[in-house]
Amino acid sequence: MLTFLVYGAIVVIGPLLMYFSLSLRDLVLSRFGIVGVSALLSIPLMLRGFTGTDSLQYYTLYQYGSYLWERENSIERGYSFLMDASHAMRLSAYGFFFVIAFLTICMFMITLNTVKGCINIYASCFYFITCFYFNMFNISRQMLAVSFVIFGLVLLSKDNIIPSIICFAVGSLMHVSAVIAFLSIAIYYLLKKCNNKVVVSVTLLIVLVFIFNRRLLADLAGMLFNTVYYSGYFAAETVTTRRIISKMIINAPLILLLLLNLKRKRDVRFLSLVALVGIFLTTMGDVTGRIGLNFSAVGIVAYGMALQEDVVFNAGRSSIRKEPLTVLFLLYCFAIFMMNTVFGHYGEVIPYTPFFPPQPA
Repeated sequence: MLTFLVYGAIVVIGPLLMYFSLSLRDLVLSRFGIVGVSALLSIPLMLRGFTGTDSLQYYTLYQYGSYLWERENSIERGYSFLMDASHAMRLSAYGFFFVIAFLTICMFMITLNTVKGCINIYASCFYFITCFYFNMFNISRQMLAVSFVIFGLVLLSKDNIIPSIICFAVGSLMHVSAVIAFLSIAIYYLLKKCNNKVVVSVTLLIVLVFIFNRRLLADLAGMLFNTVYYSGYFAAETVTTRRIISKMIINAPLILLLLLNLKRKRDVRFLSLVALVGIFLTTMGDVTGRIGLNFSAVGIVAYGMALQEDVVFNAGRSSIRKEPLTVLFLLYCFAIFMMNTVFGHYGEVIPYTPFFPPQPA
């Protein structure tokens, strides 16, 4: 019963709180709203139990040190810095979880605040809550990295190259998978300098070749991330062609929205193409999907852009009203949430088992 009360309240109230805080016209009130909502949404994440193996590892790592980090890759320096800073402030493990959650949600909200004039704010907030927020119950370290990557991608779409590179670098210091974000710089310049249709077609073709040739992708991952940790997942037998195709079918509505966005102005095209690349990469499922998460999460912005105005096609002779399309999108997001989180038990977040009482660090 506690699970449905907590998660139901988050899904219903969370997007509304985000929407109202981002919709405030007063700059000071909006900033206070972003901070307040980020803090409020961080509380369930702070009190979470051992939801998945990653969550347990983060707890153990914070409590007892990195020598118990039994993985083939070392802990990234940025994450180590946050742990050291939290220890210096004498925070418990739950206080540390709050810090990580707060930084992550705040970065996502800052990103949405940057583009709120050209997106459907509520749709973007609802998508974030139903499709990404619950990931933080388990893979909180990567979601922190992803939040910086998404902000960097939005900055890159606005021609702010250096700040975007800084965001990608910070994300990489939190989770090594964020290194893939640097590839988006090449996509951005190709869209800027070359024929858009050619760039889109070639980019998606290359991605498809890699995901259906997983040994090739495993070798690339080993070289790009300088570790065999991810390359081993790409080569795993659980990554099958059948799984990839089934995931693409499930994601078909999202893919269609992004394809429609490719006909709009350059910044929208760029973000939509990057999100498409992310969706294709996440179709492999399991841990391999976490690589694509760095790109697919920019859909938080791209889908909001798609639903901000009516969809026009057939040379302007036909259109689909944005209101019914938005309703369908929200229903789809809720269905995905139910399938992945409730029925699929993603990250073992069902049932919700909070820590009571908190223990000292």
